[in-house]
Amino acid sequence: AARHEAPKARRAAPLRCNFRDAESGKLCQASLDGDCWVTQSCFHIFCRSCAHAWFKDKDDCPVCRAKEPGLKPVNVASRTEPNHLNLVALPPETLMMIVQDGFAFRDQQSKLESQYLQAALKEKEEDVERVRERANERIVEAENQLNLLEHERDAALEEVERLRRDLKRRRY
Repeated sequence: AARHEAPKARRAAPLRCNFRDAESGKLCQASLDGDCWVTQSCFHIFCRSCAHAWFKDKDDCPVCRAKEPGLKPVNVASRTEPNHLNLVALPPETLMMIVQDGFAFRDQQSKLESQYLQAALKEKEEDVERVRERANERIVEAENQLNLLEHERDAALEEVERLRRDLKRRRY
């Protein structure tokens, strides 16, 4: 009898804190593996320090500004042992809700990760353009300096040639 192995699950991208500082626009992007906080209405996830700093005196999501998003502590620690037995006793409608929420959460995280990567790419492209502009400016400066030096060289060669002619005339 042929033995069939279950396909290996694709490893999901690591979860990262979604917090964006309103003033600086900087992202926390802390890698999450353990205790963290998730908004129940919009599925944004935050590291402990960002969640405590923001939600201690605010009642909206710092990412999408959803009002009273229902913050819930979760543990997203990597596990190697199967946890499927924890779900066996749950009624089907609860399982479906868990699955739907899980898909919605992962979809939201994938979209945010894509936005963060696009923003980082744009920032790097802008950095490259600034470097290119500085390089072009330096090239123009170098070409101008080269032209000036060539002009000085030509003038010096002309002076040398004039002095040689004068010297020849005086010898004869």
